[in-house]
This record gives sequence, C-alpha cells and structure tokens, in this order.
Amino acid sequence: MLTISVIGIACSGRHGVLAEEKANPQDFLVDIECRLNRMDSSDELDTTIDYEKLVQTAQFVIGGESCNLLETLAERIAANCMESALIQEITVRVHKPNGPLAEAVRDCLAEVKLSRGLQ
Repeated sequence: MLTISVIGIACSGRHGVLAEEKANPQDFLVDIECRLNRMDSSDELDTTIDYEKLVQTAQFVIGGESCNLLETLAERIAANCMESALIQEITVRVHKPNGPLAEAVRDCLAEVKLSRGLQ
C-alpha cells in the first residue's frame, strides 16, 4: 500500500461555537494522509492522487459552510477526498492554532480516519 501525505495546508474559514469565530475568518491548518491500494509502479499522475486536489478540497471545505466543531470539518474534508476511488484509507487532521485557547495552548486539533467499507 502506498501512503501520500500533504502536511500544513493553509486555510481560512469561519468556524467555532463563539459568535466572533463565525464573524471573523481564522487560520486553520490541515494535514491529509491517504493510503492508496496501488500495486503498480506507474509514473503517471492519473494512477495516483494529485496533491493539488487534496489542497483544493481542504481549502474549499474550510472556506465553505460554517460549522461548530473541528471534527465536523475533518469529516467533511475526508468524505470529499474519499470520492476518489484511488483512496483506500484517509486520515485528516484539522488544526486551529489561533483559536480561543491560543493564549493557553499551542494548538487544538481534531483527527478523523475513514476507510472503504467503514464510512
């Protein structure tokens, strides 16, 4: 099995439970790790996952409809990425480094893992 990861995708969105979090854009970072059930050694982009599509998916979801929970964002990103039949398993981490706890903690994050047949 092949693993592809894109770490630290910069995104901006309006998510959280507080009114000011929904009113003002905040920075988010997204990590995506994909496991592909790929057995060939092709050097062609159409036989694998395009990193740019993973980045665009994360930015689209974070920039889209507001939600309260980081885990909801992670689930939405993972589900969108899993639309590609090439992905057998995906782990998505959504970081909110400048959230309301930023003075007390370095980072808050949620992690979601989806696999074919377990969604």
